[in-house]
Amino acid sequence: MNSFETDLIQEKETEGDVIKKQDLSFTSNGLKLYGTLWEPKNSIQKGLFFVTSSQGNDRSGTNAEASYFADLGYTVFNYDKRGTGKSEGNWQSATIEELCSDDINAIAFFAKATRLPLSEIGIKGSSQGGIKIPYILTKMPELKFGISISCPSGTLLESDLNYWKNTNVYQVGQENIIVAEKVQKAGYDYLANNLSYKKLNSIKNKYVNQDWFKYVWIPEENITKDYKLNFSGIPYFKKISQPILVIQGQSDIVIPGNSYKIIEKALKKSESKKYEILTLDNTTHSMTYLDKEFPYFQTLSPKYLVSITEWLKIIEN
Repeated sequence: MNSFETDLIQEKETEGDVIKKQDLSFTSNGLKLYGTLWEPKNSIQKGLFFVTSSQGNDRSGTNAEASYFADLGYTVFNYDKRGTGKSEGNWQSATIEELCSDDINAIAFFAKATRLPLSEIGIKGSSQGGIKIPYILTKMPELKFGISISCPSGTLLESDLNYWKNTNVYQVGQENIIVAEKVQKAGYDYLANNLSYKKLNSIKNKYVNQDWFKYVWIPEENITKDYKLNFSGIPYFKKISQPILVIQGQSDIVIPGNSYKIIEKALKKSESKKYEILTLDNTTHSMTYLDKEFPYFQTLSPKYLVSITEWLKIIEN
């Protein structure tokens, strides 16, 4: 699973006044993957790697932050995960472990391309990327630190179910939401290969005539299973030794509200001596700020990047 070829193929190079960008490609597990190397004008000889996240998101989603940290002097690398952007492969059928294998190979490629030791490279990820952070840190103990944003404390299935509940509670009604949630969980359990189709169909037939059932998603029998839904980062938070920063928005409707507390309990059992848990008020899953006076104009939470920058100054000293 963890094969890695070290070809360095430059796709495109541009140079601005401050940051030099190179579009590069490398091979991981037989797939050609594409990424961008961000080289600062005034390098501090430290690296930051962006772990890939969920769904079909490519590297463009982290370009703004890559530029921000390159301005701080970090050499940065982000890439299109398999099956997104220019990269080959299929992310839908891949397991978390397989996607993490690509991340690990990308980090090794990043280190070789820049000649930065792993001990001077940190990793950052959000949502599904956040849940992968502790796993990668345990697999690559030489890495310097991790930053985990909007990370669920349970499985990805539990987070998907929590999001479904929060976005459908008003349509379904408070009086029906508990039963409806159980039915939706059965749908997700089948998708994750935790439940037989016979059992799912039995549950479906029991409630199909309820008014709220139209808000429940029931997968088809031949749907491709998504084993990623069963992954949890908690066992790996207990095993890490590196410094780690965990940030959760208090207006996050995706992950359970107590996720940061459960993660903190796990970290207390780890060998990490420098961890910090940070919660941000009025901040969503994507770290945007909810201004009640202007709810349709969401901007990045003002404390988000500032807090990361301050934390980095502490652990880099």
